[in-house]
Amino acid sequence: MKYSKKPTKLFLKKLSKYSKTNKKLYKEIIDSLDIITKNPFDSTNKQLKSKKCPKCKRYRVGNYRIVYYINTEKRFVEFIDVDDRLSTYRKY
Repeated sequence: MKYSKKPTKLFLKKLSKYSKTNKKLYKEIIDSLDIITKNPFDSTNKQLKSKKCPKCKRYRVGNYRIVYYINTEKRFVEFIDVDDRLSTYRKY
């Protein structure tokens, strides 16, 4: 079952940055959003070990991570952040 997408302002801001600087990464991230919304509970999408966002998951795109939250009641995936691996783990 497919979930709807709900990106945050931070996510959209960073995504627009990548659309200007790294076109290949931008395309990979856009493709990954469709994969995540088709099956957000996939075993490759690991739980983020964090106090800031304990119910968030992460998806790997090369050296970058997409942080997202699944709302099962309203059936949407909220995309919180996309950043390089090191920055993501420092923040969350």
